[in-house]
This record gives sequence, C-alpha cells and structure tokens, in this order.
Amino acid sequence: MAGFQPSEVQLNTENSDAIGHSALTKVRETNPHNSFVSDGPDPGGKWIFNPFKFNKGTNDWKNNVDAGGDVSKVTVKGINLRIAKYGAGLDKSVKYNLYCSSCVNHTARALTIAGAPSIGIHLFILNAQMYMRSIGARPSLFSYHLHNSYR
Repeated sequence: MAGFQPSEVQLNTENSDAIGHSALTKVRETNPHNSFVSDGPDPGGKWIFNPFKFNKGTNDWKNNVDAGGDVSKVTVKGINLRIAKYGAGLDKSVKYNLYCSSCVNHTARALTIAGAPSIGIHLFILNAQMYMRSIGARPSLFSYHLHNSYR
C-alpha cells in the first residue's frame, strides 16, 4: 500500500482536553493550517455531542503544530502521500460527526489507505498505535509465533 516511493508524515495529537484533535501534516510543519488531514466541524458548537447529527465539516481545521506541550508528534514512516488526495476530497463534501466522522476517524482512514493500518477509536489510541509502529512493533512480526503456537 505504501507504493514504490514511501515517504513520511507527522501525526499531531492535541491533548489539552478529553476530546483533543488529530491531524496529519508534513514532518516539521510550522503552518497551523497546512495539513494533509485535519477535519473538524464548521462551525463548532454543542451540536457535535449529538450522535445522530451530521453537519458540514471542513478539512481546514487547526493542526496544532504550534501547540507546544499540548501536542504529541509522531513521525510515521513508509507512507504513500496519496493521503493528500484523501484530504482534498474531505474539503469538498465531508459531514462531521464526533462519533463516526471526526478528526481521528479520518486520520486513521487516511493512514490505512496510505500504508499504515490503524483504528480510529480515540486519538490517544491512534497516537499509541503509530508510536508502537514507529519503534518497530507490528502484528506481522508475531504472526508466525501466533500461528504455530495453536497447532
């Protein structure tokens, strides 16, 4: 899935509150509005807590590269940069919902499409998945052991 010219992206996980925000940018990005994927509600408000309400979203949400200690940054290597096309598609017609179509859902989908399978349940879980991947822990490393231990 990563293709013939794998690259790298940066996963920014803002952790100043329980909801936070997840975004994908270029590595060492400094512009807070230059992102591959940074989805959010347009406009925000208390409606986002309603699980049955889908409103207009935007892919031009602040990516928190300048949030200082409130953001965790993980470099994800071996990524196909087709995630830029995924983010461009979000600009056109994304419907935002905190539970089904949020920043972490779209960030995880983009990573999966680009070669880093991930699950977008919560942004802290996604951050941990990509951190574990960056230090070399992958399920495929253990598949031989798991497959042969049940014979």
